[in-house]
Amino acid sequence: METPTDERQTTRKVFDTELQTVGLRELRQVGSRREEPNPKPGSDWQKEFWEAKRQSLVNRIPKRFRGGLGSLRASVPNLAQFTESARLWCEKFTAKTERGLYFYGGIGSGKSALAYAIAVDLLDRGWNVLTWYAPDLYAAIKASYDNHDAQDEMAIVEECDGADLLVLDDVGAEKGSDWTAEVLLRIVDHRYRDCRPLIVTSNVSAAEACRSAGLTSRRIASRLCEMTDSVCCLAADQRITERRS
Repeated sequence: METPTDERQTTRKVFDTELQTVGLRELRQVGSRREEPNPKPGSDWQKEFWEAKRQSLVNRIPKRFRGGLGSLRASVPNLAQFTESARLWCEKFTAKTERGLYFYGGIGSGKSALAYAIAVDLLDRGWNVLTWYAPDLYAAIKASYDNHDAQDEMAIVEECDGADLLVLDDVGAEKGSDWTAEVLLRIVDHRYRDCRPLIVTSNVSAAEACRSAGLTSRRIASRLCEMTDSVCCLAADQRITERRS
């Protein structure tokens, strides 16, 4: 006979399983979109789950860039002109937001810092924000071909498709190939078709990428031109400037 304690444990396991399923579904957002950020659960174990989920997404952001927009204003003065606009963009972000941002400029101009700061701000507001350093994204997919324990390619693509906001950092930094272009096209096209926003950082503008030789690269750039607002970061290399000061 099942005791009251056993029944409570069984019920807890059922709710834990359901919550994990809901969390995974919300993270991937396959075929649906939420109208609000992650809810603020009432029970302690729900709060622990959502905080663990948020922390796992924050941990994907490089440690150097986890300070958010507030610290960015002080640490990268060259980006002061963009931080207020970025804060307003975050405040207006909803589940219906379709247009993203495309930050481009030279090395050390603060593109990545700005993109990650926005990611941290939206994570703090309860949104599911997935960040990928583009070369790491390709490496993770390649690893899935040889390592059966690794996350497989379809799971990675679905994860990218399902986030409320996807941040792709340093697109074009990798050694280009037909394969990397096809992978990027799949990810960008999924979000393009589903009208979901993304933030991209690159050394070249989307318009310049449209004039590239490869057909696949032009298809990617064409979609990015339509689905993002371009922001040119013309600041000098902040890393070198700080060393000289």
